[in-house]
Amino acid sequence: MTETNKIREGFPGGARFPAKNIIPDEAEKLPFSTKSYEFYLYKKEQKAVIYIKTISYHPGILEVPLSKLEEMIEYLKQE
Repeated sequence: MTETNKIREGFPGGARFPAKNIIPDEAEKLPFSTKSYEFYLYKKEQKAVIYIKTISYHPGILEVPLSKLEEMIEYLKQE
């Protein structure tokens, strides 16, 4: 598996500083969000990457029903 196909994390933040933002400036903010998470899409050449940004300090666990993931995939296919 190549590095570009791996799931990766940015460097974590701490109580006194935010996590490093690894979302490219060209990424598009998607219309899906919760009070704790934002979703971004970055397309380059023939590859696409989804970024999930934590926007609250202690978001807890994100539950994603498969039906919502399928809905997101269908939306992204239309883009």
